[in-house]
Amino acid sequence: TIGAFNVPWGYEVWADGVYRLKDGEDLPADQQGTSPSYLVTIPTKRKKFFRRVTPRPIWIREIGRRLDDGEELIQLAWLPAHSSTPKYEWISRFQMAEPNTLTKLSRIGAPIRRGTADAVEDFLDRGLHMNAQTITSLDLAVRCGARETAAGWGWLVGGQWVGPPGTYIARDPRDLNKFSTAYRSVGQLQDWTSMFRWYCGAATPVGRWIVMSSFAAPLLRHIGVRTFVVHHWAKSGSSKSAALKMAMTVWGDFRKLVGTFNRTKKSFTEVFAYTDDFPVAFDELQSATEKSLSDLLYLIVNEQGRERAGEKGGLLESIDEWHSIAFMNGVEPIVGHGKVDLGGQANRVI
Repeated sequence: TIGAFNVPWGYEVWADGVYRLKDGEDLPADQQGTSPSYLVTIPTKRKKFFRRVTPRPIWIREIGRRLDDGEELIQLAWLPAHSSTPKYEWISRFQMAEPNTLTKLSRIGAPIRRGTADAVEDFLDRGLHMNAQTITSLDLAVRCGARETAAGWGWLVGGQWVGPPGTYIARDPRDLNKFSTAYRSVGQLQDWTSMFRWYCGAATPVGRWIVMSSFAAPLLRHIGVRTFVVHHWAKSGSSKSAALKMAMTVWGDFRKLVGTFNRTKKSFTEVFAYTDDFPVAFDELQSATEKSLSDLLYLIVNEQGRERAGEKGGLLESIDEWHSIAFMNGVEPIVGHGKVDLGGQANRVI
């Protein structure tokens, strides 16, 4: 065994690699009492009964399930060529089943070569089925936001899980989008609190309201309120962008969390593929045309998305629902007489 991983029958793991018993070979009686160890090399007398599959140990450390689309994941572990410290890499079950894909892991030091990739795939597949009930299993997610567990609701905030005791959901480390890395704490809470108090005292009532409303986004799902837009309009030089950025510091790095209108309509809704139950922010409304703005507002408040491709392959679930407050700013109002006509959805633009 290596940790919780039990080596499948017919294979042995030694310090100098994974070995497979040669076809038609049986170990003689004087070799059957030997216990393999990945800390020492295989004895010479024993080696002749085996074919080497990899030049260094490799095994399955953890298995996972991505909640976004149900994809099954495997965390491989191996000892690099010149180190006794294991390296780890998450791959999908599909990748594990493709010898050509496994071979590409050699770029990051995995001991897999073209000529033995088929044997590595067989070793890992047998090991997975043998250890499926004993290896640590994790729930992973790409999309930050609320997740319901058997013990109640919790939130994945970047790389941190905030949920009921005994529950845990981890960020999928293969998909480090800007939101998963933006939701994080920087500096000291006391320093941010002091700045927040100063801003609320110095800002206009509208500025204070913008910042305070940022805290409301995670509550929408639980009080039955759908997504709505908060548009801050005022003349140039009114600190609209400052209020927007201050509002997003509640959740993390505003430099990543505040976007612009210089993007495609599709990219607006794709934001919600990576974040849910948290506010989103778009600056510089004047760069959007009235037609594009009308389409955008309708998509956001109606929570209309589409399927999208994952960064590591595969088609993730359709983005058909989100709960958010979408902050925008500009120099003119966006709804009302002579402005964008959203019909009844105009009630969801403040």
